[in-house]
Amino acid sequence: MIRKIINIWLLILLLMFLSSCWDINESDRMDYVYSVGIDYEDNRVTIYLQLVNLSSLGTPEITSEAESRVVIATASANTISEAIHEIYQSAQQRLYLGHNTSVVLTEAALKHGKLKEAIDLANRFPETRYRMNMFATKDNITDLYKTTTLFQDSPILTRITDLENIYEQSSRIKNLSLRELIIHLDEPSYEVAIPVIAAEKKVWKTENEDLIMIKDIGVALVTADEFKGFLIDDDMKGLRWTVHSNRNNVTLYEGNRPIGEIIVIRPKQKYTIHSQGNSLQFEMNITARAMLNEVIEDISEKEIIQLVEEQIEEEVMRTYTKALQQNSDIYRLSEKVYRRQLKTWNKLHIDGIIPLTEESLIVKVDIELVDSGIDKTNPTVE
Repeated sequence: MIRKIINIWLLILLLMFLSSCWDINESDRMDYVYSVGIDYEDNRVTIYLQLVNLSSLGTPEITSEAESRVVIATASANTISEAIHEIYQSAQQRLYLGHNTSVVLTEAALKHGKLKEAIDLANRFPETRYRMNMFATKDNITDLYKTTTLFQDSPILTRITDLENIYEQSSRIKNLSLRELIIHLDEPSYEVAIPVIAAEKKVWKTENEDLIMIKDIGVALVTADEFKGFLIDDDMKGLRWTVHSNRNNVTLYEGNRPIGEIIVIRPKQKYTIHSQGNSLQFEMNITARAMLNEVIEDISEKEIIQLVEEQIEEEVMRTYTKALQQNSDIYRLSEKVYRRQLKTWNKLHIDGIIPLTEESLIVKVDIELVDSGIDKTNPTVE
């Protein structure tokens, strides 16, 4: 009996030395930042914090409209960190950035070198994660953060926070994480294409109002210290054929008249480097399977394949030449030389970039038309 009592007291004494959660913040006593926007105006940085209520992830039966609303906090200062701490001064609860999913920089912020400052701060701040997505915009950040979701869904479920979801259906622009951004800026050609988003106000409507949605419109070409410019809409279409993508549509034209549409599935790329004295030529071979999605006029399978291949080649070259005009190596051809022919790269590169011309790239496309289960080349009803 005495031994049992001694054991109980020993157990009590041991429990006194166990660590506890006394320094952990209560989840219901914090406000959660889901996106950080960075602008630059009048020689000062303006910061926007988009805060959402995590209870809005609940079902409609238990989530009120008031709980789903977005709150935007904003402040201006000389640096990004100073502006964030300015917001802290009026915050009613602790602001938690561990759930932050994105950083959005305006054109002005990129032009004034705030990308490098944002990367440095995000990399050092203990709560942030490398998985957060990076975006650029020409629009007002407040308009982006006021975007709505359908049927009172959570404001968390927008294109800024959940880009991979829609990318599986239409692989137009791939998301860029903070981790990928840092890797690209640390390797030749030391530049990166950041997705550009805008507020779309014309497409989505209810019976009472126009809905604001987030739309991807192009890419911003940047280095750690320089903003080179934008590639928007048709000028950036070629980029989708040079990255991992799932589904891309191609409308077939005969002159200016549409005659059908193809869905191209998971294109693959292979690069070959040809040496020509002190210059290099790159051969890009793109292979993919495609499904006929729509037929407007009679057309042969051979004609379909030829039209698709020609259009993809044209899109890739258009994006390449438009980027060259902004002194940008959009397809990171310099990195391929760095990986495969280091001696050649050391000999030819200028600030990490291999000198390129329009003739430096040759594009060849090979498309296989997949059987759709019906007569592919005739309209369903004639």
